[in-house]
Amino acid sequence: YTRATGRRKATLDSALHNEERNRAIADTTRQLHAVTHERAALIESLRTRDLFGDRRIRTRNDTTQLTDLRTRTHQLTRQRHHLQLGAALPFRFAAHFADVAALSGFHLIIGNPPWVRPHALPLSERQLLKRTFTSMRLAAWSAGAKRAGASAGFAAQADLAVAFVERSTQLLAPNGTLALLVPAKLWRALAGGGIRKLLAEQTRIHTIRDWSDAPALFNAATYPSLIVAQRKGGATPTTTSTPHIHVAIARHTTTHQFSLPVRHLTLDNDPAAPWILLPPHVRTAFEKLRRTAPALGDSPLGRPQLGTKCGCNAAFLVHATEHDDELATITADSRSALIERQMLRPALRGEAIQSFDIQNALQQSSGDLRIIWTHDNNGTALRALPPLAARWLAHWRSRLNARRDARTSTPWWSLFRTDAARADAPRLVWADIGKQLRTRVLAAGDPTVPLNSCYVMRTPALDDALALHTLLESPLVAAWLNAIAEPARGGFRRFLGWTVAVLPLPPDWINARTALADISRYTASGNTLSPDDHINATADAYGVSVASMQPLLDWNIR
Repeated sequence: YTRATGRRKATLDSALHNEERNRAIADTTRQLHAVTHERAALIESLRTRDLFGDRRIRTRNDTTQLTDLRTRTHQLTRQRHHLQLGAALPFRFAAHFADVAALSGFHLIIGNPPWVRPHALPLSERQLLKRTFTSMRLAAWSAGAKRAGASAGFAAQADLAVAFVERSTQLLAPNGTLALLVPAKLWRALAGGGIRKLLAEQTRIHTIRDWSDAPALFNAATYPSLIVAQRKGGATPTTTSTPHIHVAIARHTTTHQFSLPVRHLTLDNDPAAPWILLPPHVRTAFEKLRRTAPALGDSPLGRPQLGTKCGCNAAFLVHATEHDDELATITADSRSALIERQMLRPALRGEAIQSFDIQNALQQSSGDLRIIWTHDNNGTALRALPPLAARWLAHWRSRLNARRDARTSTPWWSLFRTDAARADAPRLVWADIGKQLRTRVLAAGDPTVPLNSCYVMRTPALDDALALHTLLESPLVAAWLNAIAEPARGGFRRFLGWTVAVLPLPPDWINARTALADISRYTASGNTLSPDDHINATADAYGVSVASMQPLLDWNIR
């Protein structure tokens, strides 16, 4: 075709086009047959009786898989039909870059992949991405997810850029290099575990630049980073020195550059763990504190849990004025009504938790924000609603039925993650976002319901909650957590369940608990505690010197 001219060239062009179309149709047909066979096999297994004559009980996973397979069957059928009618041909790497494919891939890939959160993609595309890309399917850092009690669905919210990084790695020739501008959260988020592991196993990372704390580069809330890596597989450079990574961290108007040994990149030796991008002397202080004791999520105190979720705030979150009788007036979205007082509980949003606000630490949260509580004290949904509550919620019934967490086995008025609202034990609550961690203690019996902008730890005793309150609001712990917390707009950080769960608990917790709880009571009585005294108390609890922690403290305030 390249050498041909005139009519011969046109004939060959038509032949090439027809051959490419035939191959695309054949490839789609193969996929359709495979999906059809998989669906038929699943249906047959559900219909077949076992040795005792019983049919297999269909699970929720079976139903989801059947729906997915049916959707894929319809999509592939339509795709093949459109190709047969002359629709545009799909991109095929082996066809459009046959010369590169023959040479085992590209020598260099440079790009700025799209940054798209998973919830912005159609369900069919999310399912396709998970089937196609390992780093999307196995996205979570499993150790962190386990500590935080995060489900696979919650932990696997990998940004679309993850798929582009994996595909770029696949398209590189051995020793080929990629340079990509991607979200910095890929290196810190729970859902970046898959791509971090893939890069560690398949590439040699050369350079990382992080602009998370730099002045905004775009007219949007973005936290960009640059990754430069070389694919493994070719001749390994002959060197006896330990591999190092060039790191540059832009903070405000200053860029800090340093060299980081590869073995010191992750939080621990797990290749899927978050990357800790700190200068060596700061990393030494960070590690000294980390190695004092096991992580909080591995301790007997248990693991954090996300606050209660409504799925429809307009229906459940109201402002209330309680009457002298058994009723209260509630308002929301310009609607007002009477409701049974017994159906209301105080609600707590993350933004209502103020730093060092412990004058009311042992009291019920203030304000008139209430949640219509449609469950009993154990968190089980009520079998029936009182008439006034039923009338109020009926206005949103269609929306409540359509909630993603709704299940056919639960009433349409159900709330979700209700365990965080149980008041039979003391609870420590913190806001999921802030410039530093902000906490509040809820004593046993406090009816306050922390919402899903909060994280909650149920503790065995009140002293545990008070001690954790003192610990988590310490400037020293703030410096440690800020080193791993995901960035957010305006210098804020996201203090997610896994972030706090990796914090080490002081090794001698019994003695440390007494001293730290006493500090909470001291400040709750109206006394003040200076930052230096707070740091000293925290260092004593961990058994480390303030001098050894100074590099970490200095880094946090730059």
